[in-house]
Amino acid sequence: MSRAAAISAADGFRFLVAQDGRRLAARLRRSSPAMWMGVVLPVVLLGGVLAAVGSGAVPDPGDAAGGGLLGFMAAAPVSFFAYGALYRGGDRAWIHALGAPAGAVFAHRALRLLLEAAVVGVLLLIPYAAAGISISLPLVILAGAVLASWSLGLLATAGAASATVGSGGPAILRAGLGWDRELARVAPLLYAPLAPLVGGVLAGFWIAATPGAGAGRAAIVAIAGLAILPGASALFTRANPRFVPRVAEMAFEPPATTETALLPHRGIARLLPERVAQVRARDAAVAGRRFSWAQRIVWPVAIVALVAIGRWGHDPTVRSWIVAAAVLTLIAQGVAGVALGWHERHRTRWLDRVLGLGTGVRYLGRWAWAMGIHLWLVVPLAVIWGLWSTQPGWWLWLAGAAVVSALSAGASLLVARA
Repeated sequence: MSRAAAISAADGFRFLVAQDGRRLAARLRRSSPAMWMGVVLPVVLLGGVLAAVGSGAVPDPGDAAGGGLLGFMAAAPVSFFAYGALYRGGDRAWIHALGAPAGAVFAHRALRLLLEAAVVGVLLLIPYAAAGISISLPLVILAGAVLASWSLGLLATAGAASATVGSGGPAILRAGLGWDRELARVAPLLYAPLAPLVGGVLAGFWIAATPGAGAGRAAIVAIAGLAILPGASALFTRANPRFVPRVAEMAFEPPATTETALLPHRGIARLLPERVAQVRARDAAVAGRRFSWAQRIVWPVAIVALVAIGRWGHDPTVRSWIVAAAVLTLIAQGVAGVALGWHERHRTRWLDRVLGLGTGVRYLGRWAWAMGIHLWLVVPLAVIWGLWSTQPGWWLWLAGAAVVSALSAGASLLVARA
């Protein structure tokens, strides 16, 4: 037996947590734009919007209905975080190769999910604090809902994994999915988020039904949640050896072939001249590998912005937060374009010279690439701004994206010594 397999679950848990601490400290010392723009920016944007709208963003916790809705808001993200916390993550292959005890891995992943759930709870407390409302009752309700969804999420996800590699779970879960055998095999995983979602709603409803006894009821929910963790750990331990390889199989994506890696005439790029379209496709392929964060940061910002404008677009403070976040995102994407020029300065610039690609062609191609990644953000914002915002000037989003992309493309070629 290897040394890693011989250690106790407690020692393995402490080791994994210590490795997380070292990894986090290293990332903070050598932070990258991907971390700050892909993680910090959406959280700051969401927190700012919630603070701006105050108590109007969350339900009244003074009655059972409001408590149930608050429990739903807390449990919904946690329900869908559970699978990723247990079976995904960048260190999944490393932990599997390490051979750490399954109990240690479960405790480590459960701690990760609990921290993610705590972040959700803190964000939902911001509107109450910003409006000057006491957070004592919302805190009690959120604590119960978060703990209920956390524990039930672990139990349901581990149980679904065990059923997937076993009998496939109850036949009723596969009803209606027989047309797709692959989907029917993972039917328990599809329905696993329902248990923590319902549990969080019921916990919030029950705790808020009697505000005077809320703390006691939240304590009961916490004790019940802790009581089911050994069962969840046992299910995880039973399924882990067979399900972990299944996770890698389900997540596998075949690499793109040489023929489909570059698509110079895809979408609106068909309107571009041939050589300009080829430069745009080349820049998109290189940037997609080296600066993929420039595209990933669009979706969190766009989703939060669309919800905020649709719900609170009349509030000038909310609009200011959305404009600031969108401008910061466009600037960050422009920085990626400049970094692309710096990258080719000492590496691939000679290829363009050999092919006879002039400065004008390269500039238009890089501008087209930069404008393309900006459009994923500014087009939805322009549409929703024109429909739901009380302010005119939806076209300024498109104009701003064109200006930023033009400036970043020019700066990129200057850095590359075009």
